[in-house]
Amino acid sequence: MDGMQKARLILGFFDADPAAGAPASAVLARVEALFGDGERAYVERYRDPAVRVMRAEGRLLLAAMLRLAAYPLPVRLTRGQYGRLLCQDENVTFSLTYAARPFCLLCVGEGCPPVGADAETPGTDLSAAPSVRAFSTTESLRIREVLQASGRQAAAREVWRRWTVKEATLKALGTGLSVSPELVDTGTAAARGITQVRGRLFAWRSLELEGRFLSMAVPVEEEALLAGAEIRVLPRPLI
Repeated sequence: MDGMQKARLILGFFDADPAAGAPASAVLARVEALFGDGERAYVERYRDPAVRVMRAEGRLLLAAMLRLAAYPLPVRLTRGQYGRLLCQDENVTFSLTYAARPFCLLCVGEGCPPVGADAETPGTDLSAAPSVRAFSTTESLRIREVLQASGRQAAAREVWRRWTVKEATLKALGTGLSVSPELVDTGTAAARGITQVRGRLFAWRSLELEGRFLSMAVPVEEEALLAGAEIRVLPRPLI
């Protein structure tokens, strides 16, 4: 990529639900055209047809965001130690997450840091939320305060919001849930904060978009990049 630009962080999602009117075969063919037959074969390993299409849509979203950032396509993808999808160009980092539709956090430019994103549709059933064992003592006390003050539905939302912060941070760390989410302490903050895991500090930011909780995380030294993240709604491509 000539004339490397300053790092730019973009959070994007399509304006329509996955595969709205497009046959799965057409979506998969588009993935192959953009990222090669190996990536199509990987997506096809998902047995559930709905999950398969969702993962394919995630690749299409990534391509649309790369175009938005004026990055040349096609690109070659690879996988890291824990199976995470990566770009072979060190000036591109991204994190895909899914909650009824794909969301993508993309960094393009010189010196892009590792990034992490997680989206969840918050349930109202506290018993179906992530286990209390995934939360620190401080977090558990805060969840209990919300439960006592506002009831089970509000407490369930608090659990899911904090869970997205944990997953986003562990994705930025590069390990995902191979590291216990209990080690990511989100403290008492609601919208943004800093947490430490495995001796490294990460800045995080939590949003509510399209009826979902979505959190983003980057190494703390890139906190300004996170604060300036762009949010883009992209038209879903015709296939």
